Amino acid sequence: MALCSLCRSIPLTNLPTLPTSFYSYHAPGHNLVPMIRDRKKIVPGEEIGFSHQPGLDSLRRSALNCELCELLEEAAKGLIANLQEAEKVDSSKYIAKEGFPPTFQLWLTQRLDRAKGFLIWTDTQNSSAYLIGGVTLSVNDDSHLSHSILGRPMTEPMGSLLTLNRARKWVETCNDCHKGCRPRHNLLPRRVIDVGENGSTEPIKLYEPTKTTGDYTILSHHGNSDHDLATISEAIRRDGLAISELPKSFQDAVTVTRHLGIRHIWIDVLCMGQSEDGGYGDEDERMDTVISNAYLSIAALGAADDSDGCFLPRPPRKYVELEYVEKSENGDPIEQGTVLASLLGLRHASYWSNYTSLDGEPLSRWAWALQDRLLAKRTLFYGSNQLFYECQSEFKSEDGFVVPCDPEYFDIPSVTARFKFADDQDKRWPTHPWSKTDESHEDRVYNAWADILWFYGDMKLPRSSDKLPALSSIAHRFQDLLQDTYVAGLWRKRLVSQLWWQKVGFRKNDPKPAIEYRGPSWSWAGLAYEAKIGRLRSEDWVEVASIVGCHVEPKGLDSCGEISGGWITLKAPVERLELSDEPERDADKISDQVKEIRAPRLRTKTGSTYGDYALLDERQGRSEIQDLELFIAVLGYRNNCTSMCGKVLRYQGLVITPTREGHYKRLGRIFVEDEKFETWDPEKGESGQSPIITLV
Repeated sequence: MALCSLCRSIPLTNLPTLPTSFYSYHAPGHNLVPMIRDRKKIVPGEEIGFSHQPGLDSLRRSALNCELCELLEEAAKGLIANLQEAEKVDSSKYIAKEGFPPTFQLWLTQRLDRAKGFLIWTDTQNSSAYLIGGVTLSVNDDSHLSHSILGRPMTEPMGSLLTLNRARKWVETCNDCHKGCRPRHNLLPRRVIDVGENGSTEPIKLYEPTKTTGDYTILSHHGNSDHDLATISEAIRRDGLAISELPKSFQDAVTVTRHLGIRHIWIDVLCMGQSEDGGYGDEDERMDTVISNAYLSIAALGAADDSDGCFLPRPPRKYVELEYVEKSENGDPIEQGTVLASLLGLRHASYWSNYTSLDGEPLSRWAWALQDRLLAKRTLFYGSNQLFYECQSEFKSEDGFVVPCDPEYFDIPSVTARFKFADDQDKRWPTHPWSKTDESHEDRVYNAWADILWFYGDMKLPRSSDKLPALSSIAHRFQDLLQDTYVAGLWRKRLVSQLWWQKVGFRKNDPKPAIEYRGPSWSWAGLAYEAKIGRLRSEDWVEVASIVGCHVEPKGLDSCGEISGGWITLKAPVERLELSDEPERDADKISDQVKEIRAPRLRTKTGSTYGDYALLDERQGRSEIQDLELFIAVLGYRNNCTSMCGKVLRYQGLVITPTREGHYKRLGRIFVEDEKFETWDPEKGESGQSPIITLV
């Protein structure tokens, strides 16, 4: 099938960018991505991009004889289906408010991530635009265009020689071109698996080196398996084991390791063993050191468990040949050849962080795997349909997306970069849009911890009690960097400000509060839910509370792992709270059900009668807390906060309830504005008489 004249005329190397009047779009978590347009910035006669087919009918007719129009029609069908689906769901209707495209005129622009290819847009009823999808370009590995077109056709199986060579080239290029990505020759871990030479059919064996240096890979995996790992581990130690006897993910990781020319691999459950409680056995070496010293981490990203393997079958993907001509400024051809065009999914087309978050891949939601990604110098990800590679310099995908691991961004590779920058005080830290320009190195390291918790908070755990253990290796590394004491997920030097963490949102499928102990009420680790610690801006607020003492009781030998108890002694202004009896200001517009689940409003005796909304840690309404004694423990305040009444003092505190004399449990947090406290006057600085309380 040939191309139509319109598709042959697409200026692949010189497409327009999306007009600046389009400045944002609704969250791409939905299946619809309508752009938000600033109508004040619309230039008269401005078009969205390169004009393509003028409507659905012409697109359908052309698709009968044009392969590229056939791809675009497939994307358009997806938009139509998503619009129809959104109209059926009340919660999605607002995202479809731009209406069905009146003409379905198609427009093409450069990709927002500047990768090779283009985005496909159509009109809306309100002068905005829907993103239909994208097209990415690729060339064969041996093409003369391979240095400028970074995408590769994903037609061969992931375990094929071609794909293995592709992965090896990524690693070799990183070795040659990226300073600091390749780990130095470090001591091998206490136990590793000897996989033999490339192409070997010999059994793999456990090797216990004695202060021997060398390269080794590690496997990052989900951890579930029907295999008897204890028996496998014993067989490898005693006589060696045929690779075919291993779980599929282990087999594939050994294949990759051999192909890279690396002799050893470290797999946690085989090289460390497991204790009776399901955790790892006691080791003289720290896991964070094992991970960070590895030559490469091989991640079974798309595997739901170890029986799936790394080499998953690729879904079929249609490719269309296009002529590609790169021209100089004066119009002379610089290079030209044939490229392959294929559809890019809506999520990857809409925003590049959906690449770097590895969204939708099973391992990306597995809490135990976060430490592998953050601590490893570089990782080769085997996803559900393509490879990804991440090192200290860049993140790249097999279909041609590349982004630098720049600490200025807010995604996992960039948080990783900030984390790794923390090792070197002399490295240049970019200024974050949300950071203060005079941030100290210490502040940046604490903020890197807060950023990590943003990603960690809603990841899946095999057991709720794993919440601290799964973060332990990262915590140990931060402990080295900060020279600070780790206190159940928080840090001693910043404990007052970090106590003001927040549970983020409630969903229908949120877990019920667990009966088993995970952590104290004052730590996010005690929650069954997701929690966030804000990025610290210590100069923004005045602390009025102080830590008198704190203690955490480790359950085992790991000081950063599971705990059995803990308390904080806090000196802080404490004021009684009560539920506000005033009705909601929009009471006539909301249902009784909404009134019940809305955050309760609390007030002090002398404060505003309307009160302020309390952000509680558990799903609790008025009825659940109406019989409790409630207090606010004030942590600090901020000057000149803006409200409807102008500039005000905004106090930040914990909502607490007594458990016994002098001991309190945290229930949540609260903002209180311009209150008059009976026992404390911030303007006079009278906090010296504040009580000392114990949080448990």
